[in-house]
Amino acid sequence: MRNKPKESASRKTIIQEILGECSSVHKSVKALINLRLNGDLETINPSASKIISDQFNKNLSPGDSIITIIPTDTLETFGKHLKSACSGLFSEFRIPKSKTGESLVLLFSPVFDETNAVKYIQVLVNHEKNTCIIEDKLKDLFDNSNIGIFLSKPSGEILDVNTAASIMFGYNREEFRKNGRDVLFDSSDGELRKMLEIRKLNGSVKGELSAIKKDGTKFPVQVFSSIYRDISGVEFTSNLLIDISRQRLQEIELSRTTQIFKSLFQFHPDAVYSFDLEGNFISVNPSA
Repeated sequence: MRNKPKESASRKTIIQEILGECSSVHKSVKALINLRLNGDLETINPSASKIISDQFNKNLSPGDSIITIIPTDTLETFGKHLKSACSGLFSEFRIPKSKTGESLVLLFSPVFDETNAVKYIQVLVNHEKNTCIIEDKLKDLFDNSNIGIFLSKPSGEILDVNTAASIMFGYNREEFRKNGRDVLFDSSDGELRKMLEIRKLNGSVKGELSAIKKDGTKFPVQVFSSIYRDISGVEFTSNLLIDISRQRLQEIELSRTTQIFKSLFQFHPDAVYSFDLEGNFISVNPSA
């Protein structure tokens, strides 16, 4: 399970599409702060500086503490959000309305190093009305993605799915919520149990499983699953499922074609020489 399987070009394209959509949402938010784990600013871009200056009449610079703009009566709540982000979880904190007449929203995103430890916290700074626009874009991405997306609990209870998931399995939202994970995969599958154990240990997992449609048809899926917690500590899971049935058929056809070519090469009565695309000699058949 720890050895990552090679992804096909088609799967990479699908994943890049959804990541590209997420990236475009983030790029629409230009006000960024990078926070050290103690709450001091590492960097702050001009857009974030302007928003904070307009709202609080303060000029923050690298090395300053972000706590200086947090109202005293919300410091405890802010501390919980920062601690949550430092532990690797996404979080959102709203600063009450001030002189601009609207709330300011801080979206905390942990940034990890190569050892999967939190390196620093990236903070997206937005007025509340702009955050609503982002939420609408993310909702549109959820509803219209061609990847099956499941929001659930670690126990297997399904809370919500997108349209692609319904098409993939043949269930509607209410049926998913009623039946949960048990009807989607073979509960006796050792690979499923192994993936759940890895997710529990590492917080996320990637692998391939045999899924079951409503009509009983089994089909292979690529699964990306991760655990996250809300600010109260309740655990949820986000799951991306990609139907790789077509890829499996292509792999079978490629294997069959390769075997035919090898047989022709091996037993052809004439001399056959094999070269790579750069003209380098590779091999020769027995007839040569």
